[in-house]
Amino acid sequence: MNDNVRFTGTFDAHNGVPCSLALTGSTCYRVLLNGEFLAFGPARGPRGFSRVDRIDLANRVRQGENVLDIEVQGANVNSYEYMDQPSFLQAEVLAGGHVVLATGKDGSGAFAAYDRHERIRMVPRFDFQRLFSEAYRVGGEVRAERLLLEERPPVKLLPRRVPQPEYVVNRSFLKVNARRRRHDPTAEVRVGREIAQVGEDGYKGYRPDEFEVDVKGEIQRYVCDPDGDIATTVWCGDKLTAGFVGLEVRCRRPGRLVAFLSEMERHDFSGEENDGGYAIFWDLAAPGDYALEAFDPNAAMFVETFIDGGEADVTALWMREFKSPLPFNRAYSGNDDELRTIYNAAAETLAQNAVDVYTDCPDRERAAWIGDAFFTGRAGRHLTGTTLVEDVFLENYALAESFDDIPSGALPMVYPGDHPDKVFIPNFCMWFAMQVAEYTRRGGDPGLVAALRPKLMGCLRYLETFRNNDGLLEDLPGWVFLEWSDMKKYVKGVNYPSNMQYAGMLDALAELYGDRALSERAALVRGTIREKSIAGGWFRDCSWSDACTEGCQYYAFFFGVAEFERDGELWNCLVEKCGPSRDAKAIYPELAPANSIFGYYMRFDLLLRTGRRDVLEKEMKEYFLPMAKTTGTLWENKNASGSNSHGLSSIAAWFVDPPSSVGMHFIKDN
Repeated sequence: MNDNVRFTGTFDAHNGVPCSLALTGSTCYRVLLNGEFLAFGPARGPRGFSRVDRIDLANRVRQGENVLDIEVQGANVNSYEYMDQPSFLQAEVLAGGHVVLATGKDGSGAFAAYDRHERIRMVPRFDFQRLFSEAYRVGGEVRAERLLLEERPPVKLLPRRVPQPEYVVNRSFLKVNARRRRHDPTAEVRVGREIAQVGEDGYKGYRPDEFEVDVKGEIQRYVCDPDGDIATTVWCGDKLTAGFVGLEVRCRRPGRLVAFLSEMERHDFSGEENDGGYAIFWDLAAPGDYALEAFDPNAAMFVETFIDGGEADVTALWMREFKSPLPFNRAYSGNDDELRTIYNAAAETLAQNAVDVYTDCPDRERAAWIGDAFFTGRAGRHLTGTTLVEDVFLENYALAESFDDIPSGALPMVYPGDHPDKVFIPNFCMWFAMQVAEYTRRGGDPGLVAALRPKLMGCLRYLETFRNNDGLLEDLPGWVFLEWSDMKKYVKGVNYPSNMQYAGMLDALAELYGDRALSERAALVRGTIREKSIAGGWFRDCSWSDACTEGCQYYAFFFGVAEFERDGELWNCLVEKCGPSRDAKAIYPELAPANSIFGYYMRFDLLLRTGRRDVLEKEMKEYFLPMAKTTGTLWENKNASGSNSHGLSSIAAWFVDPPSSVGMHFIKDN
């Protein structure tokens, strides 16, 4: 696990001769040409497939001999970020149409593979969803162990399709604060599930007694103390940036160089404040000048640096941006500066979460969630004018031969990704069907939609094994997720919001594949929900309680169970008295408040559909403007407790400056 190999080779280049690199691999790699950063990859594909990066080297090579280094991380663990597959590299350099350097060759023109023992292998996982923390030995005498290579069976190759990032270096980071810390070996250390659950349900990683460097524990042992013996420097960038942190360091006496990464300025890097434990350690073995750069992408606006046990100055700090280079050509068309600020933050958020597939965030998980992608897909087409990233996102599902560790017929909540704990979200399967329906309206690939049919119809058949005598889904399996609110209390038995989604799924599949019977069944489901769920003027959440939530009301209108004219009194009540700013203790205390994902996003969509621009724009500013002004991105929650660059939040651009036809989405006006 956490195996790291450097492939090194040389080739000659000559003026005017075309030169290019093609490569793919698993888990991930960083490419250096003549010591300079070139690329990071590969783009993620379905299990058993590998996406190929093709990079034009014509304007990057130097005349004569060139040195190409490809650093490959073989994680060999299950995660949401990358799937657990045998690690490999397949690469070749072409010059003038001839292969001049390649894996799988012997002698001249072959890569040599080394373990340089720089990255420390036996460390904790970065977090539960991602791979490993980063810790390094640098300087002094470098061990370079030559490795024997094993040839593996051929893999199925796919094009990358989504363009490589431009890797712009953000040098806006300036020193803004200084602190003092001390290392307290007795400090209480919180152990997260990325450590505690190693070995459970097939979850892979190193255990504490195996750690060479306990990155997650050491983060928490560096405690703030005004009289501490460790002086630190806090750096701040012009925005929350996704990418690879880099430092220039002048070391006078060897020691451990530490960089704490944070989306927000924090004193405490332990506990819930820093769930991911974003820190990188470099053990400097000798005095000298160093240029250091992280291998793994993260996200930060603040970076705190210090050296423990030595003397050194960090003279510069930067972030090499890792975000989509797609042209964000659709600028905000209005004249409201505050809305423009929100719109631009939405575009930045999307770019950070559309590098290869749509992801939830650029640091904690980097995971491709299907429920989130329903909204991110809208934003992507709206902001870039293309479905290119969504094409890849959906293609990964279409090409997958099967999905491990979840019930047959169900769809994984994250893919590519591993689910050894067998968790999946049935509601996200329904969101996925509706995303594909909207994808067709966005001008998506009909062939891809056709290829998805077996999986979508198979998923429907699986969900319908839970239909009861009323035609409603009952006791859905897995993690029934509706939103982060009290809605989660009422998911057992017959849950009405889940059945509202079920009706939406039926309509989506009816439209996609021309099955009128599914549409008729959707109408019956809506009628049954209305008959059984309305109580005291509200839609109830479940059959076994009179409890009502604000989120349930948005589900009812969003999926056509409630109608704007027929249920006008309820809708006007929601518009005028509910929403993100409602004081739930004073106004409708019986109605548990909604949350961002997904209730308030549904509300904003409904306000847009009903022409309530006055309310929508007011709430957009109240909800999103503080985020946009603070980090230049949009957050997972209204406060900064979760991810501060959350992919689905980019839908704010749709709400702020909607497309000419709101009917571009599948959910019809009701």
